[in-house]
Amino acid sequence: MTPTLLIAEDDTVLARIVARLARDIGFSTIVHHDGDAACASLKTDAPDAFLTDLRLPGMDGLELLRVSKALVPRRPMLLMTGYATPMNDIEAFELGVADILLKPFELDQARAALANIKNVLDQRGRQGQPTPLAEQVVRNRGEPLRADVTESMRQPLDIAAQIAATPMPVLLEGETGVCNGVLARHIHAISARSEGPFFALNCGALTPGQQVTELFGYEKGAFSGATARKAGLLEQSSGGTLFLDEFNASSPEVQTRLLQFIEDKRLFRLGGVKPFTADVRLIFAADRPRREGETSRISKEFLARIQVVSIPAAPPASA
Repeated sequence: MTPTLLIAEDDTVLARIVARLARDIGFSTIVHHDGDAACASLKTDAPDAFLTDLRLPGMDGLELLRVSKALVPRRPMLLMTGYATPMNDIEAFELGVADILLKPFELDQARAALANIKNVLDQRGRQGQPTPLAEQVVRNRGEPLRADVTESMRQPLDIAAQIAATPMPVLLEGETGVCNGVLARHIHAISARSEGPFFALNCGALTPGQQVTELFGYEKGAFSGATARKAGLLEQSSGGTLFLDEFNASSPEVQTRLLQFIEDKRLFRLGGVKPFTADVRLIFAADRPRREGETSRISKEFLARIQVVSIPAAPPASA
């Protein structure tokens, strides 16, 4: 995933030059020319790195650095200024800036500073650490989640951030009533697939035959009434995420077909003979077995190929 750099600079020519340097290094860029717009972008776009001028219309650079640090403490930051003072420098470094570029600076200086923060992000990615995007409590159904979520939701959201940083199929296992659908949407929204489609299917609401046709689709003539080819949800979700709720109600046939798909990423529509590929992140959800000795209806072979994550239930409200 290409990391995003937010640039806050009121000099449009300089902003264009720095953005070009950043793109050459491997960033995608977002550019704003006033502090208030940059502040809004920090909250809604959740950039991976931040470069700001000190003096801007509206909110100034130091205020923006404070906002950035409050939202995502580990986000790499750089400061540009033509008005350096010892006090400003000290405060900027205390806020965690990686470097200060004194105007007018050489392009090689800017290139080196940008390369350094790109290397930091690359190293975190290789180590499997969540990106700043995954650290920020962000989108649910396309809108930012409130930063003041209840304490009981913080642990599930922290777990979701860890899940979002990996591509592995995952089963969310929790007590009845845990909002797995909300968590699945949140995982999708803070993952590298956030721009792709999100589909959800409740396996418990369908017959075994309906589960197969909804997930895998079918070819024309596959059965009586199949008058045209239909793409299944796995095919429609390519590039994004598919969430299967109440997966413990899925049929053995669905589990076998999905296991084959997880292993080789190939699909057959019902009645089809030619396989095709789809790139889908799978999230499953199931109730945790309620009685001691009760076993899951999900096969052991299937569970061995996915990551199972226990989602804590929120404590009951006090009277």
